[in-house]
Amino acid sequence: MKLFQHPFIPLSFITSHHHNPHHCSHHNLHHPSTTSTRHRHHRHITIHHQINKIYKIKMASSASDSNEKLIAKERAKSTFRYTEDIAPGLKLDMALHSILHTSLSEFQEVEVIDTYYGRTLVTDGKTQSAEHDEFVYHETLVHPPLIWSAILSGKNDDDGDDKKKAPKTVFIGGGGELATAREVLRHNTVERLVMVDIDPEVIEVCKK
Repeated sequence: MKLFQHPFIPLSFITSHHHNPHHCSHHNLHHPSTTSTRHRHHRHITIHHQINKIYKIKMASSASDSNEKLIAKERAKSTFRYTEDIAPGLKLDMALHSILHTSLSEFQEVEVIDTYYGRTLVTDGKTQSAEHDEFVYHETLVHPPLIWSAILSGKNDDDGDDKKKAPKTVFIGGGGELATAREVLRHNTVERLVMVDIDPEVIEVCKK
């Protein structure tokens, strides 16, 4: 009896063709035996369990990824916010990454926070200076008047020495974050710089 394996049919489904002398003379395809049926049924159940197990693993992995995305989404909503009223109908609102310093001086509440604009000096709830854009204010505050002062001082001076025309002494009223002083000292013609601020706490905090 020769058995063959069909590419799409399990071997347990296949039986031999043979002549049965007790029945009609043509060839018959016999039904699988009870043992083969049990084996086939057990095999199908095993395959079903394996597929179901793989499906459950994939579903669990997918659910885990979805949970992580959901947690990240909800966590993003729960960040601390920094808000500041700029003008009627205009409010500044951004994520507050961290609070680096907070104290109450003799004159005001002093805070240094980290936001979208980097390290930011805040006094009494109002932004005074921010790391990312403070240069716009301080450079335009310092350089034009110093240069213009040198030009005006040299109008009636024909000796040709530009250094003699530039300001040598500068006074700063306020300037606790020290950025104005920084820009003034970029001019190597300045020999004396005096800065006065009402709150020494601001100066000490910004120096750190």
